[in-house]
Amino acid sequence: MADALAIMHWHTRIDAMDIEFVLGSTPFDHNSVRRPPPLQDIVRLTPGTSTFERTTNTVPNFRKRIVSLWMLDFDACGPITMNTAGVNRATKAFIENDPYCPRPHMEDAYSEQLWCLFSRRYLETGRKITAGSPSQSLPQQFIQGVVAKLSPPDQTGTSSGSRGPAPPQRAQSSRTPPRHVQGGQRGGRGSTSGSPKKAPSNRGRGRGQGRGYR
Repeated sequence: MADALAIMHWHTRIDAMDIEFVLGSTPFDHNSVRRPPPLQDIVRLTPGTSTFERTTNTVPNFRKRIVSLWMLDFDACGPITMNTAGVNRATKAFIENDPYCPRPHMEDAYSEQLWCLFSRRYLETGRKITAGSPSQSLPQQFIQGVVAKLSPPDQTGTSSGSRGPAPPQRAQSSRTPPRHVQGGQRGGRGSTSGSPKKAPSNRGRGRGQGRGYR
């Protein structure tokens, strides 16, 4: 899988967007040569004629099968340039794809070992393809980009369990009301806003029945 991805990136120069790796089996003797056709028979064939059915086993034994790794779905792949922009596009495609390939920071020893093997082999193949060219550093940039994008958030206020820096405290006066407000609260009728009290309206009372308030 590492070889295939490196070849797609640095030989075929595509981003490998939405590719899939699947396991499939075929009969062990399905592609075995049954009988090589004589040369004179091949010469007499019409150009473009297939000799597959004549030379291979037409009755395969499905009880003897071989497992192969297949790579599918190239319809969403796009070209990449041999520079930082191409690396970024390949990195984005790798992260957005379904996780067929190993990934870093999976928080278990087995997955980390798989990633180490995968990334090491990817770099070996990528360096062979790009050796002696101006793009020979790009495979390393790709691996570094994947590690950076999938790394867990740091612990300085950006992780999910951190609330970040504490907000600045407000002035003390916003919590402690003025004295005249405190005094008004003792009787249960004082105003808490600090504004002067208003005398109640005398509407609805008869003449001379209004009461004054201090």
